[in-house]
Amino acid sequence: MPQTIQVNMLGKFTIAPEGQAPEKELSFTCRSRRIWTLLAYFIIHRDRGIPPQELIDLLWPDGEADLITLQNNISRARTALGTLGLSNSQHLITCRDGLYRWSPQAETEVDADIFQELYTKATTCQNTDQAVKYALKAIELYTGDFLPEAAMEPWCVHLNAYFRSIYLKLCRSTVDWLMELGRKEEAAQICTQVVRLDPMVEEFSVLLMKIDTLLGESRKALDHYTYIKDLYKQTFNVSVSPEMEAAHAAAIRALYGKELGLEDVRSFLSQGGPITGAFPCDNMVFRGIVGLCLREIRRSGQPAQIAILSLDPRGQLPEEQSVDMKRLELAITATLRAGDPFTKISANQFMTLLSGANADGAAAAMARTANRLRRFYPKIAAGFSYHLYDMKDLDPDTPR
Repeated sequence: MPQTIQVNMLGKFTIAPEGQAPEKELSFTCRSRRIWTLLAYFIIHRDRGIPPQELIDLLWPDGEADLITLQNNISRARTALGTLGLSNSQHLITCRDGLYRWSPQAETEVDADIFQELYTKATTCQNTDQAVKYALKAIELYTGDFLPEAAMEPWCVHLNAYFRSIYLKLCRSTVDWLMELGRKEEAAQICTQVVRLDPMVEEFSVLLMKIDTLLGESRKALDHYTYIKDLYKQTFNVSVSPEMEAAHAAAIRALYGKELGLEDVRSFLSQGGPITGAFPCDNMVFRGIVGLCLREIRRSGQPAQIAILSLDPRGQLPEEQSVDMKRLELAITATLRAGDPFTKISANQFMTLLSGANADGAAAAMARTANRLRRFYPKIAAGFSYHLYDMKDLDPDTPR
């Protein structure tokens, strides 16, 4: 009975005899990358013979190689198959009529092919229960993208994109089927699996929040919203979609649409974690805080100052100026009080509100900020300066 060869290409690349655990994962970034590339290419195209020149172009796209070099690499590939525990390894790569190919006599099972078959069965089945069975088996097989280490290689990029695409389509359909069958917990698990694979597939984050809310897990939905929102902002500097904002609002309504107990109030107020250092905010929020401060000044007469902190770029490149502005932002956060809001108002300026401070106190705070900036970043090239304005002079209702 011929030996069956089990090949995994989803999430990792392994080759092993059926029933045996793979001895190792095969990496396209190691010294043997040409050998593993060659084997993967043969297995993917095992339904046809491959001309030598096609293989030479595959392995040496930017250099020159001859048939002898290719033959040496194919010999090494046959030897490598033997080290993976495959019997008859010297005959798994054949050459006939001037074409190389993976032996048609070799019983080869590839997880990507099985995934494709299950996908087709699931999406063409008329019975929802049976479709879900096929789909869940396929989703379980998809432990990661198709040959992820080779995802950007010309010979692999279209396959990687194709399997990713049908995986997401299948997951989306399966979530709908499971929700129709009332199996919400399993639908949430699929959404979680997709988000772990790629947090940028925002549709599944929205679905996960909606399902968690339906399951009475609104707090979990809010935590996921905070995680995704922070990830998008810090990593890609983008905001979440209106659909996610709507799911967030629905979770809040579900959680806080009833009478709040002590723990609910504490949880609501503590979302976002403890506040440390000065408070960075956008321009709209900053203007709102300044407006509240003006009301308090009119009522109590307490002092307050607006400070403009500037960096002189001194001929810096834009990216160098951006780095120095980030340094100034960190110095402000570390120096000013937790109740002092600040916002970026231009490419080289921040504005901060120093409530309760007179001109001398504000000047001292600016001096501490300058000292911290120089101490933390002694090689900073930009020049630091500031200007102070008394809030009473900025009040639009004060007679001039």
